[in-house]
Amino acid sequence: MTDRFPLPRHQRLPRHFAPSVDGPVAYALVGSGPPIMLLHGLGGTADFWQPVVAALATRYTVIVPDLLGFGASAKPAVDYTAERHAAALAAVTAALGITELAALVGHSCGGVVALTLLAGGQVQTARLALAATPFPTPRFPVRQELLRSRGQRFLVDHPAVALGMMRMDKVLWPVIQHVPVPDDLWGAWSGFTAHSGQSYMSTLAWCMLRSDLDPAVALAADVPTLLLYSPTDRTVPLAHGTRLAERLPHATWQPITGNHYAILRTGIAPLHDWLASPTPLERPMEAPGRPMEIGVPGETGVPGETG
Repeated sequence: MTDRFPLPRHQRLPRHFAPSVDGPVAYALVGSGPPIMLLHGLGGTADFWQPVVAALATRYTVIVPDLLGFGASAKPAVDYTAERHAAALAAVTAALGITELAALVGHSCGGVVALTLLAGGQVQTARLALAATPFPTPRFPVRQELLRSRGQRFLVDHPAVALGMMRMDKVLWPVIQHVPVPDDLWGAWSGFTAHSGQSYMSTLAWCMLRSDLDPAVALAADVPTLLLYSPTDRTVPLAHGTRLAERLPHATWQPITGNHYAILRTGIAPLHDWLASPTPLERPMEAPGRPMEIGVPGETGVPGETG
């Protein structure tokens, strides 16, 4: 069974939990139809996707995990490599009895994890959508491109300082969480401190700066892919999207307007329309809107601030 949606204003998605070798992995399960999975980026949680879930849940069963180390998921003291994140997500699909998705969607670092998940072979997908996803590869100066300011580079090179700032954010969160934000960004804002310092800094290092995504991209070459990038995104340069387009022969390039969170606004309509349109490569799947029976193991609940 899936949970009711839409939620009352400023309420978090209920969570279910799947066991993994690194501890429980939290995920939301909403809607009815073929299964799609949405993966948030660095510093996010499943609630990041609330505006997109609202647009897709009438046609799809939407699976929205908290990445390992974020939201209500376990936060072990480990290296948060893309492979470790992917293994945690494979535990979610295994718990749900899913081996093939209608679509896998990743935002920012979540796109790196999505490609790594597919490369691992535990899950297949008929379609892939990448929004503002970095393309870490030794072929380009990714560190300089993603860490544009001297201050950003200083914090990455001096993690003790960054961890101190994160601890201060957690102390101040009871006050700053009430800063008014637009409703479509509330889910993104609500997860601002829902991680451990290690999970944040390690994910940044291993998934965005040290990874070599070239092998995973090569394995995804036959998957119909939507690339959603904004030229005014100051976090992930447009060049990362164009490089992916060059390596993915079945990619559809879709420019959108806005900042790094443009997928929550101008990206929703093109994502929805692309998912509904036929592609010459996709295999026949369950028609959208047909209920899909998915068993939900474990407990459910609405997470509070964690980490």
